Amino acid sequence: MSSIYLVTSYEDKRRREELMTVKLSDKWIDKMKSLPESGMGYQNVKVKLNNGTILGGVVRNSDSLDVIGDVLFGISDIADINLL
Repeated sequence: MSSIYLVTSYEDKRRREELMTVKLSDKWIDKMKSLPESGMGYQNVKVKLNNGTILGGVVRNSDSLDVIGDVLFGISDIADINLL
């Protein structure tokens, strides 16, 4: 079973070393804009990669994805993004 890690605040970012930020493509920006926010300016999400890996993260302002974990990936590796 894989773990899902969430970035719940900028304080969490400072405490964790493995934060990766990815600029989302127009496809994902449009999807995020169609979904409700978890809080002001952010959405808690589950990211599924093409290889089946599932990561938890936060989308900020519908266009930037912050993910914690030791998996490196690019925008083309994302299979789906959904709200938690």
